[in-house]
Amino acid sequence: MKKTVAVLLALCMVFLFVACTGEVGPQGAQGLQGLQGIQGEQGEQGEQGEQGEKGDPGKSAYELYCEKYNYTGSEEEWLAEVYAKLNALEPQDIYAIAEQAVVTIRAYNYSGDLIGSGSGFFIDAAGTLATAYHVIDGAYILKIEVAGGTYTVKNVVAFDAVRDIALLYIELPYANAFLKTQNALTPGETVYSFGSSLGFLDGSFASGVVASDLRETVIDEMTDEVFREVQYTAAVSAGNSGGPILNAKGEAIGIVTWGYTVGNSLNFATHISELSALDRSYERSVAAFFHNTEYYKIKMFEDLYGESESNNSIGYANILQSGYSVVGETYTGEYDYYKFTVSEACDFTIAFAGDTYTFYYPMLIDGSTNTSIDLEWTSLEYGDETIHCADIYLTAGTYYVRVNGYYDDLTTEYVLYTYWRPWADFLEFEYDIFYRDMLE
Repeated sequence: MKKTVAVLLALCMVFLFVACTGEVGPQGAQGLQGLQGIQGEQGEQGEQGEQGEKGDPGKSAYELYCEKYNYTGSEEEWLAEVYAKLNALEPQDIYAIAEQAVVTIRAYNYSGDLIGSGSGFFIDAAGTLATAYHVIDGAYILKIEVAGGTYTVKNVVAFDAVRDIALLYIELPYANAFLKTQNALTPGETVYSFGSSLGFLDGSFASGVVASDLRETVIDEMTDEVFREVQYTAAVSAGNSGGPILNAKGEAIGIVTWGYTVGNSLNFATHISELSALDRSYERSVAAFFHNTEYYKIKMFEDLYGESESNNSIGYANILQSGYSVVGETYTGEYDYYKFTVSEACDFTIAFAGDTYTFYYPMLIDGSTNTSIDLEWTSLEYGDETIHCADIYLTAGTYYVRVNGYYDDLTTEYVLYTYWRPWADFLEFEYDIFYRDMLE
């Protein structure tokens, strides 16, 4: 009975608990966070462990560059190249530098006739010009053209026909208007040409690269003497000869000299360092340079020009240039006339070669009297040919040469050569040229 009553009381209490309990209410706000405790003192540092083995040293930028690009130059050379690239100028800046220092050179013979044009550039503020030797070869007068006008070259300072370079002097102050020079170069580096293309396109500017290491040409096999040339791809034309090849800093590294006409952009310049091989003690006037060089290589039958028909009368005579050889043909009853004028007394040479065993010698005619002048002819064997030569002293005036035909039914092919030299120069320089010297 008691057990039953206890169970009933327990069930009643559970019922009352369930009946009185409702749904769970919303959560109350979080209480305030307690304050953080004070940090304890740091313990003592332990002993340092043993040092590990030393690692391999790192590689320098120079070493990495050598590995990547197979570079074999010294570190100093590499640094110089890096410095050069960091200091490279824009092309328009290089043009502005060259424009002030590069000139057009005109070469004239002693008759005042233009015989060639080229380029040159100032290498110092004193008025020293560098150019190619073949630009001044045969010149009796040299003039330069710059923005300020035209000036006459005073002296040939030095020259080397093999290296094809020369130095000129002009009494014209050019402070701050000259090119610095640089011997160092690297294949692949950018270079520029600047000059008077074709002799009248002044300020022609082109870019390219150095195409190889320096080319060496043996001058003397006994001494192993060589001269060095720069091969480059920047475009050049006739008239650029003597002009500079410039690096990316606007410095001259070469003097334009020649190129192959076959292939593309196979151009060459004498390396600028070859200027140091020149003997500057030579310095003398342009006229003296002419007499010391040109009179001993007369170029007989080398500079060939064709006759221009109709020239079968005095009124239509072709003009003769001193030192030129004219190739023509004639026949019986037909004459070829040539005209030349000398401004002062001169020593005159005439040479003739024809394709027949027997022919009439050319006639020399005084233009003022229209009478022939007697000539004393000498014959020389030259290879398979016979050359007929004569010389005579002429006073100032106009003269004609008449070539006479021989066969009735065949043309006579001939080569006519004339050369005249001022008598005053003969007296001053005492040159003595023989016909055989002219041929050799």
